[in-house]
Amino acid sequence: MNISDNIKKIIVGSVILIISAFIGYRFLSKNSIEDNSQPKIIIKEDNIINDYLEKEFSKVLKIFSGEVKKSAQSMVKFNDRFLLKNDYLNFRNSLYTKDIEKHSLLVDTKNMCHCKDKHSYIFSMTNNDNNETGGLDVYKNVIGFRLIKATLQNLHYTIHSANNKLKIKVGSDIDTIELDKKVYDSEVDIATQLQTKLDNSSITSTVSVSFDENTRKFTITESSGNLEILFEQTTNDKSSIFRLLGFNNIDTIAKNTHVSDNVSDISIHFVDLVVSEIPYIACKKNPSGKSIIDRIPIDSSTNSLVHYRAPETDYFSQNYFYPITLSELTIDLFEDSNNIPFFNESADNFFEFEITILKNTKLSN
Repeated sequence: MNISDNIKKIIVGSVILIISAFIGYRFLSKNSIEDNSQPKIIIKEDNIINDYLEKEFSKVLKIFSGEVKKSAQSMVKFNDRFLLKNDYLNFRNSLYTKDIEKHSLLVDTKNMCHCKDKHSYIFSMTNNDNNETGGLDVYKNVIGFRLIKATLQNLHYTIHSANNKLKIKVGSDIDTIELDKKVYDSEVDIATQLQTKLDNSSITSTVSVSFDENTRKFTITESSGNLEILFEQTTNDKSSIFRLLGFNNIDTIAKNTHVSDNVSDISIHFVDLVVSEIPYIACKKNPSGKSIIDRIPIDSSTNSLVHYRAPETDYFSQNYFYPITLSELTIDLFEDSNNIPFFNESADNFFEFEITILKNTKLSN
């Protein structure tokens, strides 16, 4: 309610009341004189009474006007104090009673029990057996989620369980070659390992493997001309060795020599951080439809730490979503090829997330 409007109403009403009283007084004074049809008798006492009434009414009117003026001044002062208090309340609310509230959440696999696979795990916020960190609770009315920074240890095996199989066919002979899972220093080491495995396979004819460090391509040969490399069938076995060897993901035709279609690449370019509980609108859009919170570049050498900080522009470009409740985070790490998990040999990782909570729930309506 606007107090200044109330003051105006009081003043206008008082003026109307004074005018009405004055008119009534004049009317009664006029009617107190006898009718014109009767002889007028002027009585001195009546004049004295009328003078007295006028003087008293003037005094009352003056007092009343003074009181109205004082009341108006008091109301103005009150209105000023009220506005000042409102300004204070607005200022205080902007600092301490915000519509939204932001929290930093630290996730560190070192503080988690029974976390065997560090590339895929559940981080509980209810302080149960899977989490030794205290001070966490269920977060309600969460409307925003983003990564602030991350630390990973680059212990990724060159050959791991998702790219260690290669299916070879020569005539009627067919065998699946399995390479040892470990860190390889170069493609030459991989070629040597593949040659050793082929020599001990069920393939009866001789298959040779070499790597050209100038062209950075593999060459696989067999003298009879019946050599086939079944990359598509190998992919069905959830192996992506075709990329590591520089071939396209298709089965080759039978011939005696196969050379890589592309330059061999045994590096990992980036790791996608996926948190499945977060709505897709707040994630990085991608062909696989995963809830990718951020893409972390692997820009350090093997056996070293990767430190990543999200760009500051992410703070201004993040999308909010309808309020949800978070009691846990399902964290998955994927490398940059064919939805393969980031096999980091159980090396610990650390993430700092920012959670935005809606405090003024009326805004969600």
